Amino acid sequence: PLVNGLEFQDILAHKGYRQPIIFLTAHADVDMAISAFRSGAADILKKPVSSEILLEAVERAVESDFAFRQKDFRIVRYQEFYDALTQREKQILNSVNAGLMNYQIAQRLGLSERTVETHRANAYKKVGVKDLQQLKEFLSHVDI
Repeated sequence: PLVNGLEFQDILAHKGYRQPIIFLTAHADVDMAISAFRSGAADILKKPVSSEILLEAVERAVESDFAFRQKDFRIVRYQEFYDALTQREKQILNSVNAGLMNYQIAQRLGLSERTVETHRANAYKKVGVKDLQQLKEFLSHVDI
């Protein structure tokens, strides 16, 4: 009772709550709406609101939140896969990502080209990529 909806939204955000928020208000103005959306509101509905419109807003918010959480989970998994690589596999993947060919990596690391190929194949399998494009996508989501 001592805070308005925007203040409550900020409190929740500072505490780490990431659930979608739908504002129901009788007195919305443009500044309030902009502030709410910038802070992550899923929707703003003006009272009185029909049950149909409210349920549609909840459905959109749940679908959006689910998609966000799936993406977030995937990124955590990517990091776990990357962290499970050996140091040599990480060196080789990062070199491949930098555009180096197997023979160039072998020269730089003092390895045979066949050893580089083996480490590269093992690393690709561990992180679940099949080609350079997938590797670049994967590495764009991890802390190297």
